[in-house]
Amino acid sequence: MPQTRCTVADFGAIGDGETDNTDAFRAAVRGCEVQARRARHERFELAVPPGRWVTGAFNLTSHMRLSVARGAVVLAATDPARYPPVRAPAGWGVTRDACCVPWPTTPFP
Repeated sequence: MPQTRCTVADFGAIGDGETDNTDAFRAAVRGCEVQARRARHERFELAVPPGRWVTGAFNLTSHMRLSVARGAVVLAATDPARYPPVRAPAGWGVTRDACCVPWPTTPFP
């Protein structure tokens, strides 16, 4: 099955272990998805080449594969602003009957 392949470096990310690449990772997800749609591919792959890649939160999309090459390390950005609040999915949060988590819960190991 044909698929589109992009790298985070194609979108300006720099794997030096210091540069904050959050915007580049987010742009790479969007840009690669657009390229895949234009090519009429159902799937796409976002590759992280060897290097030390600092990033905050970014969302993966459907039909996307994230591949991290040998020698690549994805590091968490230290700026809290790079981690926006996430909306709770339907069924989570305060409800009429319970607070905080849906029932049943799965214990973490």
